[in-house]
Amino acid sequence: MKIKERLTERVAACLLCFGATAVVCADAASTGDTAVTKVTAKDVSKYTAAQLNADMGLGLAANEGFDTAQARSAKDRGLNTVKVSADWSEHVSADGEYTIDADWLAGLKKTVDAAVSQDMYIILEAESKSDDGRSAVWEQLAENFAKYDRKLIFAGDLTEPVTAENDTSGKNNTSDKTEKKSVIQTIRSVKGNEHRVLLLNSADWYDVAADADMMVSVSGESLDVTGTAFTEEDTDMIKTQLGRYELDWLDAGIPVVISGASESSFAKADENVKWAESFGTLAKQLGVPAVFENIGGKYDKAAVKLIDTYKNGTVTGTVLESFDAEKGTKVVNSGYVDLKLKSGGKITYDLTMEELFGDADAEKVTAVRFTGSCGFRLGSEKGKDSLKRVLTADELKGDSIKITSESSWGRVYYEVLAADKVLEPYTKYLQFTEPDENGKCYARAVMMVKEEDVEDAVSVKFTFDLSGQSASVSSGKFYRAVSQQGEIIDPDDGYVFVAAVISGIPEEAAEDLTITDIELV
Repeated sequence: MKIKERLTERVAACLLCFGATAVVCADAASTGDTAVTKVTAKDVSKYTAAQLNADMGLGLAANEGFDTAQARSAKDRGLNTVKVSADWSEHVSADGEYTIDADWLAGLKKTVDAAVSQDMYIILEAESKSDDGRSAVWEQLAENFAKYDRKLIFAGDLTEPVTAENDTSGKNNTSDKTEKKSVIQTIRSVKGNEHRVLLLNSADWYDVAADADMMVSVSGESLDVTGTAFTEEDTDMIKTQLGRYELDWLDAGIPVVISGASESSFAKADENVKWAESFGTLAKQLGVPAVFENIGGKYDKAAVKLIDTYKNGTVTGTVLESFDAEKGTKVVNSGYVDLKLKSGGKITYDLTMEELFGDADAEKVTAVRFTGSCGFRLGSEKGKDSLKRVLTADELKGDSIKITSESSWGRVYYEVLAADKVLEPYTKYLQFTEPDENGKCYARAVMMVKEEDVEDAVSVKFTFDLSGQSASVSSGKFYRAVSQQGEIIDPDDGYVFVAAVISGIPEEAAEDLTITDIELV
């Protein structure tokens, strides 16, 4: 579990979406039988599910009948997503074919087009009171919305229970409602929906074959705040729940949508504003969109604060605490343990140092990072369970470390950290020789680094970049002084120079040559 890599990917997805360029396309009226394929102002045809997710922002839930005026009002306030809930139970034929009523379907398309006209994301949540007919209905919906672009996301009843008729497992257990047959294959088989993004409920995720065009919907109800005033404990509760989403889904590379969230309802408006600022900051920090079942109007202080805070917040990709011991490190071993019930009624695991370190050189280990959405404690720690802990090498004592949780089941991941030998240049010089008869020259790179950083190094590897092409050169020489344009330059106290030469640089491209990093070998 390489946390830093995933955080980088998550933040990059957000930055890409924020920097997208708008283009002029067809209006909502063109989504009928003669539709063009592009129906929104922003071209998202090449966006991955993660990039779409990063662009969705805050949204509101709407029913059939949501019109253009309502969509414009929502968009003007800063909302970028609409979840359209559509119950088709009473709008299909009773002959077993489940043919959708044409008038109802036309009304549904009109509702979707209202959001399309404002360049909003649409989550079309089609559900029924019955388990029957889901595949047939979704096939028709997929056909009718095939020409809508990737801003239209399907959600709702995307799985169906196994019955004797559709069971392919050979078990024929018609009462087992936990087994489900996916209707996703039906949607994917309809032209224009091969890569339609689907939003699955978290409970259904592991019952289907997940693919790269899926997101997971997590409940916002667990983020509800009660009481008479908003407190620091409430902020901790929100942070903890978002942290669980981060560890369970985002760290696995699965985009998350918080669905069914609600504004706080404290009697005092100022307390609701505090909640809005806290939730908006943390949700944006994590980089996840949230759809609200109810959200106040433009005169609601909390709603205004929520939207403004989210809009102007910064995506870091995590809500978990950062520790100094993590900085400047790389993962040299990783794994996980499943906690087991022991005497005393608590689940626990004794992780041996041998198991923890694996093949890593224990002498070079600087810290160990533990994460687990179940919540856990290490050793004899007291107080509340944590989602993340980092122990320094000095704190790793004894032959093993006990991991305990108050949960009924839990998995805790560990990552063994060692110092990353990629060095930041303190001073950089880049010299070029005169070009030869072929118009090529040599470049000499000189950097000043801390002597203590390089004292154990065999050599130093420089990585150069020239117009997008990368090359590496290693040098085993360290200098107490260098000559720069005829002048002898001494390093600062406690520093030395390292240098390397790269040849064959075209004269006209010399100014584009850069040094991207320096690494101990």
